[in-house]
Amino acid sequence: MLGEDDTGSFAELNVPQIEQTEQGPIQTVLNDMSVGEYDITVSAGPSYSTLRQEAAEGMAENMAKNPALWGVIGDLYVKNQDWPGADAMAERIKKTIPPNLIADEDKEDDEANAMVQLPEGPLPVAQVPQAMAALQMQVQQATEAVQKSDADKNAAAVLQQQNAGLELQVKQKDSDTKAFEAETAREEMERQKTVDLAQAQADAEKYRAEQTKYAADLVRAAAENIHAQMEADMPKGMDGMKDENKPAMPSLEEIAQLIVASRQPLNGMTITSPSGGVYSVKMQ
Repeated sequence: MLGEDDTGSFAELNVPQIEQTEQGPIQTVLNDMSVGEYDITVSAGPSYSTLRQEAAEGMAENMAKNPALWGVIGDLYVKNQDWPGADAMAERIKKTIPPNLIADEDKEDDEANAMVQLPEGPLPVAQVPQAMAALQMQVQQATEAVQKSDADKNAAAVLQQQNAGLELQVKQKDSDTKAFEAETAREEMERQKTVDLAQAQADAEKYRAEQTKYAADLVRAAAENIHAQMEADMPKGMDGMKDENKPAMPSLEEIAQLIVASRQPLNGMTITSPSGGVYSVKMQ
């Protein structure tokens, strides 16, 4: 900012600070430019140079009337001139003025220029409250960050426990699934064994039936063979004989029973008929 004498000064805008109240500390903003509406007013008047010349003329007029004033305001008179080096000359003249006349000005200058040494470097005393407010804000933010970090850690721990519980449930479910699959496989194996056993028994029965039929067919063929031999051996001219006078002729079933009872291999076996005849089985 520029003053009437073109001297520059600075003011921080939107500075967060902590204000102590009866209800406790509250957060406020210094020079908050986001609040309110602002207008610009332009006033036409004498420029600073014109005002400075008027001040210099007034001082000269007073010193002409009272030359002793030079030892009191000489530095101010020279400072308001447009000469090159006027400020340096004013400073030198100011050193000749009795200290008691400028003590208050020096005190104000000392206070304005006073600095506080901080680790980051010197800081003007006027800016200490703002710096303290900013520091308090940083402390509050750090505290909130720590609290948030603790909350995040607690949330992470809870989430980790939940994940561990979920992982345990998944493992238990996987174990149950594997156990179910193993039991299902065992039951399927038992069922297949039962099916295979039943199939084997059926195949064995079928094979035995086939073998029995085959053996019966062989026995019947052998019986027919022997029966044919017996018929061939019957005496000629027996057709006119009475049945009771004919020699006994065994039936096929009787011959088959004789073959089975003999327990001999069919091919080449011999049997004795009830009439005493001996016959051999001749298989083709």
